[in-house]
Amino acid sequence: MKRAILAVALMMILLPGCAEKNLQSPFLVRVTDINNGFPTSSDVQVIDIGPPIVISVPEDWATVTITNKPYNTGLVAPPDTYWNDFILTGYSVSWRYADGTALNGFDFEGGASSLIPINSSVEVGVLLVPAGMKTVAPFVNAVGGGAFFMLIADIEFRGHPVTDPGTEFVLTGSTSVNIADYADE
Repeated sequence: MKRAILAVALMMILLPGCAEKNLQSPFLVRVTDINNGFPTSSDVQVIDIGPPIVISVPEDWATVTITNKPYNTGLVAPPDTYWNDFILTGYSVSWRYADGTALNGFDFEGGASSLIPINSSVEVGVLLVPAGMKTVAPFVNAVGGGAFFMLIADIEFRGHPVTDPGTEFVLTGSTSVNIADYADE
């Protein structure tokens, strides 16, 4: 009796795992690089001595490389087909301090529309630090050299296989962002 119960319990554990393997995509899409591996230096304000003197608050963008490779390197896709291509549809950015403490109230979402063909890498631009973020505390405290913030931007990308728009993939990546009032020329 105990053996029968154990056998049924093992089947209940193993069978769902087998079903999940059948749902696995034939390709692997992932974030392979953000900003060429360097932190972003985010200036809270830029002063153009002019004339006239113009003070502006810049937005900061990052270049993100997304790669689409087959799980099976022996997989050969017929030329001019899209069966294993991937479409990036959007992203969201959340913030934390370098010590891991969450920085709430500055998360945002952005749209995207990029095709990542199988066996390729594509660079996409991502808004990393919106200008409006730099006009409120704690960022505005950096104006005039008052503060320096070392932050981490966690970026979550969303997309789907070209042939299956109903199946959403989520890709993640993180990058360092240094926020300060850098010297202007």
